[in-house]
Amino acid sequence: MEKSLIIKDLNYERLSLVWFDYQISHLPEYVNLQEKLRNTINYLKIFENLDQCEQYIRSISDNDRVIIIINYESAEKIISHIHSLRQVDSIYIYNIDEKINKKWIEKYFKIKCMVLELDELVPKIELKLNKIDESFAIFSFKTNINQDQDQSITELNNQFLYSQIIMDCLLRIENNLSDRTQLISLCQNIYKDNKIQLNHIEEFEKNYTSNQALSWYMKDIFLSKILNKALSIQNIDILFLYRFFLYDIREQLIQNQYPSSIHLYRTLIISNDELQILKDTINGFITINTFFTAKCNRQSALDEFDQLVLTDNLQRILFEIDAHPQVDNIQPFSTINSSEILFMSGSIFHLDNIILNDDQLWIIHMTLTNFNHENLITQFDCMNKKIQYNKNQINKLTFGNILWKMNKLDEAEKYYLYMIDLLPNNDLNLPDLYYNLGHIYSDKKNYDLSLKWYNKSLEIWIKILKSNDPDLANNYNAIATNYLNKGDYKQAFDSFDKALNILRSAYGDDHISIAMCLNNMGTVITTEKNYSKALDYYLKALTLFQKYLTNNNPNLASLHCNISTIYKHLNQIDFVLEHLNYALKIYENSLPLEYSNIIMILKNIAFLYEQKEDYHQALIYYKKISDIYQQTLTLTDPVVVQNEEKIQYLLTFQHEKHSFN
Repeated sequence: MEKSLIIKDLNYERLSLVWFDYQISHLPEYVNLQEKLRNTINYLKIFENLDQCEQYIRSISDNDRVIIIINYESAEKIISHIHSLRQVDSIYIYNIDEKINKKWIEKYFKIKCMVLELDELVPKIELKLNKIDESFAIFSFKTNINQDQDQSITELNNQFLYSQIIMDCLLRIENNLSDRTQLISLCQNIYKDNKIQLNHIEEFEKNYTSNQALSWYMKDIFLSKILNKALSIQNIDILFLYRFFLYDIREQLIQNQYPSSIHLYRTLIISNDELQILKDTINGFITINTFFTAKCNRQSALDEFDQLVLTDNLQRILFEIDAHPQVDNIQPFSTINSSEILFMSGSIFHLDNIILNDDQLWIIHMTLTNFNHENLITQFDCMNKKIQYNKNQINKLTFGNILWKMNKLDEAEKYYLYMIDLLPNNDLNLPDLYYNLGHIYSDKKNYDLSLKWYNKSLEIWIKILKSNDPDLANNYNAIATNYLNKGDYKQAFDSFDKALNILRSAYGDDHISIAMCLNNMGTVITTEKNYSKALDYYLKALTLFQKYLTNNNPNLASLHCNISTIYKHLNQIDFVLEHLNYALKIYENSLPLEYSNIIMILKNIAFLYEQKEDYHQALIYYKKISDIYQQTLTLTDPVVVQNEEKIQYLLTFQHEKHSFN
């Protein structure tokens, strides 16, 4: 999303052409045919090596569809390898042999056409495009999570929530002319060899108005082709430039909202894996991130299957949709012709039921709903709080901030750089943008770049903020942390010290931020092996932590661990054990039992008691470790075996010691 977008060899549409012919480069007359093909489907990849062709098809996303053009001689060599791939939409064969094996052809239902001459294929492909099945981008939200599925389902649920929040934010950000200009420039680059689409782009640039958004979307041209692909794969860069168009479509759908409840039908072909995800989501929710149409007539929808023969990996789906416009805050839907309804991108549905009928057709019944549903609202509130998203307080930083909090670091970086290029040099948002970019590069472990942007931010803030403003201290703390990560301990300490002086000037000596700073300075001094001085900083931090933090706060436990390390260096083992036990108690009350910090502290305590020859106490802690391992690991795991051997060794040693006494 930089000021000048770089066009790579990417397919910005869902559908592409792959043409294999080992003699293409030797036939100049093919150039005109390539131009005709690109006017039909813009993205065309040409291969003269069969292995490279197959490798490319396998490498593209499952959400993309490829139309393959191939001569008959080569088709026999490759079709058996690629026919079952989800990415392969259809196959067109030319230069057919007079002795063609019809039985061989009948095995492969994706072969749509065979002709004698290559020129005959273009009109055939154009006709086929009118029947292309749309791709859905479906994210699921499961409400009944089994313990074994916890992590994977949580990730899917988060993907569902993120997609909704991103779209909500996009629709709320103020539009500006620069974004539309960038989108047009991008499209001109994508379709630079496509005269037909270039004409459409020129017309759009001259004549587009917001009240024509739906009619422009329904045209099968560059605008909807790129948007549908971007929505399908959640291409944040493209969607950001499209937000004016998304907003205009939504406004038109709202203005033309279908007035009454309606039952609709939509067919789809999906893989077995995709079907299983939907089955697992019964009584949960799905969101369809692309715009999609549904028919008012059931038979009309079913006719779209067109007697399709499926492989074992694909299934026919019929969505039966109940939509009630009376529900508050649902995404809008509206008629686009006498028999079809268009749903807004990001529509949420409650998945009511899935059955397989006698015709081996999966019927999926679902109901249009919204994020205020009782089973969703709490999850959205938690996620909004986690990523600090407030839909009522949208500014120039908001979109980048939510991308950053979602750990979409590359997208956040591009957005911040884009905004920096866009804003005037005196814009008051710039120091915040610089500061956030510093965070991004720090998270990417590019500490030099991070320091560059932190310092750019600091340079402005020093001029416009009071000398004791806590934001200055935050910046110095961030700079210090980068120096610490780089191993430059002197610069780290100096920056922490500047932060500490600012905080003391702002708050006095009694504030949690001062405790954090003292703790960080203790960490830096520890690297210099000045343990007495480090202990002094840590103990001062501990006094404030104990005042401001709850007894089970992990930050307090972490500080106790730091203090125990210092006492270990000072060879004061009783104090080491005291602070490790404080930390252990906190972690046991705040973290899952199997958490690695708990295991590590138990091992340290057990080892220290063993060193003190207090084998009874050592055994108590090794047995605690054993209890945790039994819940989380197999008996044959090396760490379990090692711990059990230690227990047996100490039991034997203790027994022998008692016998000797």
